[in-house]
Amino acid sequence: MCESLLTEDACGADDGCIYIDTKCIQSECIAICTEPLCDSDTRCIWKVGGCRGITCHLFANQATCDQHFDSCRWDNETHSPAQCIMRNCVAHDNEDDCLQDPAACLWDTDVNPNGNCRENKCNVDSHAACNALSPCLWDIKVSPEACRENQCTPFNNLTKASMMQSCNTRDTCHLKDQSNNVTLCEERWCSGYAQESDCWTDRLCKWDNLIAPSACVDTYCGKYENCLLYTSPSPRDS
Repeated sequence: MCESLLTEDACGADDGCIYIDTKCIQSECIAICTEPLCDSDTRCIWKVGGCRGITCHLFANQATCDQHFDSCRWDNETHSPAQCIMRNCVAHDNEDDCLQDPAACLWDTDVNPNGNCRENKCNVDSHAACNALSPCLWDIKVSPEACRENQCTPFNNLTKASMMQSCNTRDTCHLKDQSNNVTLCEERWCSGYAQESDCWTDRLCKWDNLIAPSACVDTYCGKYENCLLYTSPSPRDS
């Protein structure tokens, strides 16, 4: 059936199909049987009756389109009138094609162990622009300073049970209660140091070779705000 849909718009409107390399083919989403696995794939969305391909073309306004930020984007440059279209990187279903895409796509195995191809959400150069993007943080621990993706916030897109399990298995992440009684997965203080030499310059951090991959982690005292040994700290994690 998908092969008979000859245009990208027609293909994109069918939640059983996906448009790749100028061809409309059956979406792999319909073979996924559980909601957590479906939600972890940026090409898929869970609906009544099962897992289906996400249909960006059917989101009629920017607000609805933006709710599916990882999969869709509002395009007012190449489409007139503007419409919601699938992000370029999402269409790739293997790592080689993903990394060879000139759009500088990323192969992400954090949320989906099988891997998803997606765009770099933090490809901006200024501090202000970086702070305006919720998935991003301005990293002052590298030289030169740069905008990068928060390593832990992608887990917050999962169901609560999956988020808590995934967050607890990543040593650079921790669960933190928010003021609105919501628990989110956030980066630990020291995880921003990518190099061992930089990690050891911060007295609140240590390089841990016992985890895989090795990473910079908080010391016991580093869990607290402005903590020195033998003080009464204000817990950062509280």
